[in-house]
Amino acid sequence: MPISAKISQLNEDVAAAPVTTVGDSGTIALDQPKKVLLSLSPDDVQELQRDGNDLLLRTTDGQVIRIENFYGTDPAITSQLYLTGDDQELIWANLGPSSGDGIVLADYLPQGEFGVFEPAAIASEGTGGAFVTPLGWAAIGGGALAAGALAAGGGGGGGGGSDDDDAAPPR
Repeated sequence: MPISAKISQLNEDVAAAPVTTVGDSGTIALDQPKKVLLSLSPDDVQELQRDGNDLLLRTTDGQVIRIENFYGTDPAITSQLYLTGDDQELIWANLGPSSGDGIVLADYLPQGEFGVFEPAAIASEGTGGAFVTPLGWAAIGGGALAAGALAAGGGGGGGGGSDDDDAAPPR
């Protein structure tokens, strides 16, 4: 399965980063600690392992992704790994302490942000590379809300002065 990635600085929103494809080598090279988002769900991850300063991620279908320099040279500042849920929700893989090589445990914490890989999925469906950005989706959604408000807003005037308790809601 092809795996997409988004990589950002630690102080930036990783979901807004540009999409790249993890190459055949399965290697992502970092020059400093960064946020790394992969188009994998926690259910796709079989094992996480530290190998020197690298993080190895083994998938349930046998792929190995090596994130070079994930741990960097300063143990106080490390990269952050994010995955996606089935509903395209951003999930932080909170990696446990790792003082040396070996298996790394992770707690998967949903971040409440959705649609983190939707533009890439749309672009890969034969659209010639065209896709709608999250801001574009917001504009489309806002236009639909405005149209709905106009359609619903054309109500009639007020009713008579009846205090009838059996009155039906206005249509």
